[in-house]
Amino acid sequence: MNEGELSVKKRKYSDEFLKHDFTSIVVAGIEKPQCVICNDVLSAESMKPNKLKRHFDTKHQNFSDKNVQYFKNKADGVIGNTTIGLHILNM
Repeated sequence: MNEGELSVKKRKYSDEFLKHDFTSIVVAGIEKPQCVICNDVLSAESMKPNKLKRHFDTKHQNFSDKNVQYFKNKADGVIGNTTIGLHILNM
């Protein structure tokens, strides 16, 4: 590695992130976390469990009693809505 090159560790989405209410989307070729409750898309650097948990704890405390299956169902809805939205835009 040259001195000018930086070693950057890129995090990949993990299904474990669903317990913090996040799925992932790809924006301009970059994988980013998306909240399945409010649909906020965070920066790629936020794809760390502690940052996802912080978002969940500060914005969605009222969902703390929900299980992972609830968030999986919400994620399926987010993905479906994104696909429908893209279809409408392409018409």
